[in-house]
Amino acid sequence: MRKVALVILVCLLVVSAVIFLRPKQISEGVYFGVYLPAAPFSIDSLREFENMTGAKLAIVMWFMQSTDSFPSDAVERVHSYGAIPLITWQPFLRGGENGYLLDYISAGGWDDYLREWAREAKKSGKTVFIRWAHEFNGYWYPWSVPANGQDPQKFVRAWKHVVDIFRQEKANNVQWVWCPYHLSNPDEPWNDPLLAYPGDEYVDWIGLDGYNWGTSQGWSEWLPFRSIYSSLIRIYSTAFPRKPIMIAEFASAEEGGDKAAWIEELPEALKDMPQIRAVVWFNTQKEADWRVNSSPQSLQTFRKIMENRIFLRGSAGLSDVSKRYKPPDNFWPSAGRIENMPFYVYSDYLSRSNHFYPTGWMGDYSDIQIEEACTENPYSGSTCIKVIYSAQSKQKYWAGVYWQNPPNNWGMMDGGFNLTRANKLVFWARGERGGERVQFKMGGIAGYYPDSAVATSGILTLTENWQRYEIDLKGKDLSYISGGFVFVVKAEAGYNPEGCTFYLDEIFYGN
Repeated sequence: MRKVALVILVCLLVVSAVIFLRPKQISEGVYFGVYLPAAPFSIDSLREFENMTGAKLAIVMWFMQSTDSFPSDAVERVHSYGAIPLITWQPFLRGGENGYLLDYISAGGWDDYLREWAREAKKSGKTVFIRWAHEFNGYWYPWSVPANGQDPQKFVRAWKHVVDIFRQEKANNVQWVWCPYHLSNPDEPWNDPLLAYPGDEYVDWIGLDGYNWGTSQGWSEWLPFRSIYSSLIRIYSTAFPRKPIMIAEFASAEEGGDKAAWIEELPEALKDMPQIRAVVWFNTQKEADWRVNSSPQSLQTFRKIMENRIFLRGSAGLSDVSKRYKPPDNFWPSAGRIENMPFYVYSDYLSRSNHFYPTGWMGDYSDIQIEEACTENPYSGSTCIKVIYSAQSKQKYWAGVYWQNPPNNWGMMDGGFNLTRANKLVFWARGERGGERVQFKMGGIAGYYPDSAVATSGILTLTENWQRYEIDLKGKDLSYISGGFVFVVKAEAGYNPEGCTFYLDEIFYGN
């Protein structure tokens, strides 16, 4: 895990103290795993963790680089302990491949090394989870989509090439965990992880990484587990319904909230997301103190939740989960009626055709002013929206506003629209002076009633004149959308350090 400067990305993850329950789903249980700095080289560290927490480990995760040999001894030790290895295999540069690492792998540049791994994996005869090239939608790794020409198909080709070699060597005991980070950075249309999916025949598990950073970083906010994951679980389980989901890295910081309460909520959140069949706690002190024993209260609560029957004891049956997995039927809340197009977010001030409300204020929200009845040169009708961003507080260095339904709905109320007839989100925008840099999005609301999709325009540079923009929604599941529109502005250098003013009009879903 290596996360820095995720400033704008937290805007899609939301918090609410209000809970509106919907019917519980039946979960087959969740396997629990851990990353410990000393494991798997020290089995004693696993025993100490189990004794401290009351957990019975099913998965032991560790990191390996592209210069390492297959860890036959470690795999044997972990299996002898009663768990299954999860190897996060990181293809760092072996030569001068920077900028074209994925092409180099696809072209066979690592074939001898990969075959050696595959043969040793087969020889072990043990089930091994391999999480190759994880967090590929983040700029911080050389195998990422951003570092390889901004082309997700390069990742797809490299992934398939690696898996094909293991299959040629009959290493059928390896299960492949395809694992993006829960937020793409940069958050651009080409960096959508769904575009980098190699296909069901090349993936055994869908993995996801995501943390509650609390206020441990200047840009971060306190986020419950459900707010980090529920919309993503809906999106990924809908896109890949035959694949179980593994939370391959997660944990909570102490700063900014009640970590013990965060931990206490885990069993109920997992029961509400039965597509999650395994979770792996990142138990170390790094960017924050992620350990379960970061405080006596956190440890006490963690011991308590390990007694909950949602957590399976040990690894029995884990090897077969991906082979026999069946998704729950009719799981997600439905909006019912399919809406006709165009479907407006904003047409004119107080227009009856408006369906969403600008109530989801985020980040340095005190720096934002919105005038919904602005008459300064509207594109259409008698009014437009005027947004003034002062960039004065510079606490989080970003701010944004969600248009929601109903007002103030962070996924805790049933309010989604079925917009499946749409294939794009259209809006008109202009800057006061030109050069204003703004990002626009739709979807991504989490909570108990999560949105079924998320999409972004990427960062746009506005002009003084009205321009039409579109967010492509083709292929998105638009069956439940309560977060109809979002803008995000940043105060960082290169964006809007002195603030900005911009205008919006004619925001609608269309076909």
